[in-house]
Amino acid sequence: MSRYREYLESQRRRAFSNTRSLSSGKTASASLLKEVERAIVVLNKLPSFLDAKRREILEKAAEPIVQSAKAKVKVSKKTHYTYQTAKFIKSKRAPKGLGEKKGTYKPGNLRDSIRILKHGKFKRSSDVFVGPFVSRGTGAGTYGGGSKSVSGFYAHWVEFGSAHADKYPYMRPAFEMMKGISLSIIKKEITERVSQFGKKHEI
Repeated sequence: MSRYREYLESQRRRAFSNTRSLSSGKTASASLLKEVERAIVVLNKLPSFLDAKRREILEKAAEPIVQSAKAKVKVSKKTHYTYQTAKFIKSKRAPKGLGEKKGTYKPGNLRDSIRILKHGKFKRSSDVFVGPFVSRGTGAGTYGGGSKSVSGFYAHWVEFGSAHADKYPYMRPAFEMMKGISLSIIKKEITERVSQFGKKHEI
């Protein structure tokens, strides 16, 4: 027991000695404590700071996936059409290709529709989504081929195939190929943001 008391006394003397070595004793200790408390308050703001930068960071990380998908997607060599095919009998439609043309889809339309999605529910989300943009209109008009209008409403048929067409995956391979690069970008961006936060708040 006496050895334990001796140990405590030695630690007390060491602490006292260290305190005396500070420039102003208790005042210096109080100042240090205040600075630590300030740092804690500032660091508590870090999550909200990073959350505000979340979309910006994720959009940078998503860009390699967008570019890879654009490079991988199959581009048709011909123009395709959708039809406003009126029924000439109650239960039957006009033969395929003989109806009134509704939408014109130029080569490259699907490729040009691939992007970071920022409309509607995608815009309101704190997450970032990548894929073909689908027009919310009636489908009438010209899409792709240098036109400002694009609509990849048939994107899933290209990715997964259909009863009438083979599959040509492009989104999944792009993600698998670029996910490592995207993760590296996220880590780099977060590290830089934390550094900027520390310099701004002098911690």
